[in-house]
Amino acid sequence: MSSPVGPDRSVRPAQGGDARAIARLQGEAWRSLMGQDALDAQGITEEALAAQWEATLASPRPAGTALLVALHGNTVVGFALAGPDEAGAAPAAARSDRDGAPRPRPLPPPKGKL
Repeated sequence: MSSPVGPDRSVRPAQGGDARAIARLQGEAWRSLMGQDALDAQGITEEALAAQWEATLASPRPAGTALLVALHGNTVVGFALAGPDEAGAAPAAARSDRDGAPRPRPLPPPKGKL
């Protein structure tokens, strides 16, 4: 049986002070995925990522986007950035059914065999 989510676990919109924590998480994920040598070769550092996140958090969000952080107590333990695709997908309101519920966009056809 799972225990209910307590007050020490929550999700909220990211704030300006979250940049370093988000950069740390992103750096850890990329290091795990690509290895430190690949990050070094591209000049990717936690400080550079933090600077980019600071700029992102200080800028107005484009319509339809959300940047959230997951907390355990007061510690940022995860983050998510969601929004329309880069091709400029129509806002959900433009893709809704009669009742106003958003319709999912069709998936592109698979490339090659699965």
